[in-house]
This record gives sequence, structure tokens and C-alpha cells, in this order.
Amino acid sequence: MIIDLHRALQVTAFLLIGFSFNFAHAFIATNPSLPVTKRLTIQPIVVANNDGLSQSTFMGDPSDEIEIRNWVSSIWSQAGIGVSWLAPEFRNDTFINYGDSPFNGVRPVSDLDVIVASAGSDPANAMDSHLLRMFFVQIVPGQESLSSYSIAGRAQVDESGSAMFVGADLPGAQSMGESLGNQIIARVIAHEIGHNLDLPHVNSAENLMRIDLGEFPTLNARLSSQQVTTARQSRFATAIPEPNVISAVFAATGCLIARHRRRVRSNYRINR
Repeated sequence: MIIDLHRALQVTAFLLIGFSFNFAHAFIATNPSLPVTKRLTIQPIVVANNDGLSQSTFMGDPSDEIEIRNWVSSIWSQAGIGVSWLAPEFRNDTFINYGDSPFNGVRPVSDLDVIVASAGSDPANAMDSHLLRMFFVQIVPGQESLSSYSIAGRAQVDESGSAMFVGADLPGAQSMGESLGNQIIARVIAHEIGHNLDLPHVNSAENLMRIDLGEFPTLNARLSSQQVTTARQSRFATAIPEPNVISAVFAATGCLIARHRRRVRSNYRINR
């Protein structure tokens, strides 16, 4: 998926008027939230060249990052899925960042699998198999070099990896007083997460998984009931323990600790 903010706002005067309600002055349109009983965990990986230069944009400054994450969470709350982010990792690798021929047309789509494989995995870490790895790069596989007001993404379907390009001027970009840039970033990130959760593209004007956004307000991000079911069944959407289960675990742990303390104190008195 690719979106250019300037192009989106300059389509036609008619569409621009429509965007004043749905695009620039409103919010990302979703269905009502469901109780959050599943969780995704994302590991962002911010890439630079081998020499440390040309580091890719992540999500802008801390306030932009918070807003983008909140929008992503809002989108996926309609499926009852929470989104957690780990601290970004930083990596210097020119191939991951640009590919072999960074200024020669479209980057091969096949580069995505190579990028994701480079992350490796830890078989001893149970969480590792449920982790979504999101690489922030300068050129996304399947795309060419884009403007500083653009965003593009490509994700593996029903697999753990994705690559994102965020133009340096897009985070925090304003339109008619609204942080439209952050909302666009959040929508594209949420779209790519959908692919990781086994959601294909659809031809529905208001759907999160629609790919061709040229004729429709970009900020529509609804999910159908079937998409919600599919996403929640993904192995990457792990169950959140119910509060009573957590309480029972803590209660049992507390009893064990109390018993252990009593034993220690008894032994202490006897030995003294």
C-alpha cells in the first residue's frame, strides 16, 4: 500500500470538499470497539545503511509516535485486539534499507522475505513465535523511492514480517488544523498488520484492507465480521488472561510466598 499526502489532498476540488469532513477534520472511521481479549506484539526495527547514514524515519517525535500508536490501537479495537509495541531496535544494513539497486526503479518484492529472514528468531523464547517484526526502511519491496510526504508498506500474509517507508515530513503533517499525517501513517500500519493476520485485499470502499484509495476517503478503516473472526484466530493474536485468572494466579503465588516466609521465620526462631 502507498499513499502520498499531497497527491491525496490534490485529487480534485470535489474530493477535497469531501475530505474536509471525512479526511481532514474527522477521525479514522471504524466500527465500534469490542472488549479487548487478544493482543498483538510488534517489534519495530529502524534501519540505516552500513555506515549508519540514511536512517529511516520511524514515527516522528515522541508526541507523534504516541498519537500514531493510539490510532493503530483504535483501529484494531474494533476486532477486540490490543496492540503492544516493544522498544525499537536499530540496525545498520544497506541492503535491508535500500536493496541492491536503490536508484534503479522498483525494488523486487522478493526482498521482503530476505529482510524478514534477517531478523532471525529465538526458539527458546516462547513470545518470539508470536512477534510481528516491522522494518522501517528507505525503499519498500515492490516500490520505488518516494517523496518525503509519502508512506508505503508491504507485509507477508499470515506471516510475521512487514516493511514500511515513512516519509520524513509525514509525521506531524497538518491539514486544516488536523494531524492528518499521523492518521495516514496509522492507517497504513494497521493495513499491513491486517495482512500479517491473514487478511487479503478487498474491494470495499470503507474497508481497512482496500488497496486502491484514490477515489475514497483514505481514513475509512472498517473491518467486516468475517475479517474480525479471521484476525482473532491468527496465531499472532494471543489471548489476554481474564482478570479472575490473573487474580487466582496472584492469590496462589501470595499463599506460597506467605507459607515460605512462615517457614523461614520458624527456622530462624529455632536456630536462634
